[in-house]
Amino acid sequence: NRRFSVTSHRAAHNEPTTTMMMFGSTTRMRAMERVNALRRTYAAAGAAKAQSHDVVQRVFVEQQQKFRALLEKTKTLTPPIGGDATAVKAYAAKKLAILKELQIASPGERITDTLDSAFAEAKTVRGFLEYASNLRHTLGLKDQGEDVLRLMMQALDETEKSLGGPLVQSNAQGMATYGQKVTKLTEAAGVKMMDKAALAKLTAEVDLEAIQNELAELKAIEDEVKKEEV
Repeated sequence: NRRFSVTSHRAAHNEPTTTMMMFGSTTRMRAMERVNALRRTYAAAGAAKAQSHDVVQRVFVEQQQKFRALLEKTKTLTPPIGGDATAVKAYAAKKLAILKELQIASPGERITDTLDSAFAEAKTVRGFLEYASNLRHTLGLKDQGEDVLRLMMQALDETEKSLGGPLVQSNAQGMATYGQKVTKLTEAAGVKMMDKAALAKLTAEVDLEAIQNELAELKAIEDEVKKEEV
């Protein structure tokens, strides 16, 4: 299982930062303009709050609709509890096709989306790598991804030492240097970086593994019910 070697793919990106504009005035005219601006700001804030509520409500409704659609689409799909590998793969293919049709993220896609969001929200590259490490620990993963994270942290330590401070995503030159160091270390360690094809293959493996675990849980529940009936 190599699912979190995908972190190396995330940290190779560079995200733009946002800027803020500030202004001030001491004249009476500008003071009046500021009062009017504040009034418009408060009005806009109220509208934004209402709009935010509308967005949350819309997302909730969409999720409920997709959930009901999923139940409807899968009601005739019989889980092959205790089935062989061929039956499980056929079941997984059908279920994943339904998820895609309904535009519902698969288990593998959810992990990728989680990492994408974490990278976009992280203030520093170190913050993202620590998040990825904690997530791996929570999921109980012990695989090659651990070596990848170690090498990425080593490359980050070297990069931040040369920068004299934390590496932020907006530092294009720093990110380029970091990427070069990651490539150098992983190549020396014989670790192949993931491309789009490898990421797609890994996502499919995670999807199948998740469905296999789901079937295993159903089997355990079924066995427990049978024991209670005896």
